[in-house]
Amino acid sequence: MPYAANEREKQMLQWYINSFTSGNMEDHKQSQRYWIKDMIPTIEMNMGWIEHYTDPTNQRAIWNGWVAIVNKKRTENFTKLVHKSDKIIPLLPWDKNIEKSKFLAPDFTSLDMLVYAGEGLPSGINIPNYQDMKENEGFKNLVIEDDKKPIDIQKFYLLDHLASNKTSDNIQEVQRVAETLQTAGHELFGHGTGRAIFKDEKTGKRPMSFVDPMSGESYTSCYSKGEKYNDKWGEISTSYEECKADVAGMYLLNFKDMWSDFGIEMHQINKNADSTDLLQA
Repeated sequence: MPYAANEREKQMLQWYINSFTSGNMEDHKQSQRYWIKDMIPTIEMNMGWIEHYTDPTNQRAIWNGWVAIVNKKRTENFTKLVHKSDKIIPLLPWDKNIEKSKFLAPDFTSLDMLVYAGEGLPSGINIPNYQDMKENEGFKNLVIEDDKKPIDIQKFYLLDHLASNKTSDNIQEVQRVAETLQTAGHELFGHGTGRAIFKDEKTGKRPMSFVDPMSGESYTSCYSKGEKYNDKWGEISTSYEECKADVAGMYLLNFKDMWSDFGIEMHQINKNADSTDLLQA
């Protein structure tokens, strides 16, 4: 705590101490409240039982702890992307009523990782994972862009199979920046958009009507007070959420507002790519 940069970081560390001493989840949530308010620090860190991908019941999380340096030059592009969120979010192919009335613009930084303790170094991080906090208080997006970090081969294997030969060649040409952009779309707009729709407590009815983007029909169900996404969707909840985020990231790669600030020129896009290729896929 003596080395904390500001009062927010001191409070965050104190609530970590409280949480790890007591085991109280509410104390950990309080630490995360101070963390999301500590915008673009020089040193970024977080710790706790954060991700539960490997538990089929989505209950027990695995420890993650890390310390990184914020690359402020690379972060400038992500900040521009956040500032354009009011243009990009409407591009997503679903009803505007599914979105929050106001997008809680997050801190979005590029990290050079110093140390990471956990089950595997991700390409990006969108936390905290407390859904009530994420919808009502905010979150942070972090992209890990260390040049020594290998490219996610599995992700590009998938992109190659979705894309035509022309688009595949184009992706390979700009694969590192393409992965960065897909991760940005995944974290910022895949995980960061949308909200849970709850029934009116008094009437028990749906509060509004909108069309299901897949079926074209009006939706017929929504959450009741106290229900949570993970509880309702059970063992597929994590997989479904990650699928939604990955598809959102891939979909948004089609739009200039996503990539215009990242050093990709129009001639690179036009040279090989079929602009409707991923949309059709």
